[in-house]
Amino acid sequence: MTKLNIEELEKKINKCKELTVDDVKIENLDDLGEVKISKKKKGYDRILEFIKDSSNPYIFNIDNKIVKIEFTNNGKSAEESITNIISSIYK
Repeated sequence: MTKLNIEELEKKINKCKELTVDDVKIENLDDLGEVKISKKKKGYDRILEFIKDSSNPYIFNIDNKIVKIEFTNNGKSAEESITNIISSIYK
């Protein structure tokens, strides 16, 4: 990815994390069960692909329910947390 693309992803992340579940419509959200992520790529590249391809990397449609994920400053990186979430879904 180019630096410009990374900057665009950072802007997207910052915008998306500020949204609440009341700000979105379920029909505009990605159905997490239909999200495809390459298993051939390394963790960091999978996360970048996931952020780039998703409409909102923080809010999803899961079984017709709006689900928002958030991260705390608990010593785990966002990469580690997202990798754990994705790994648990796509075992």
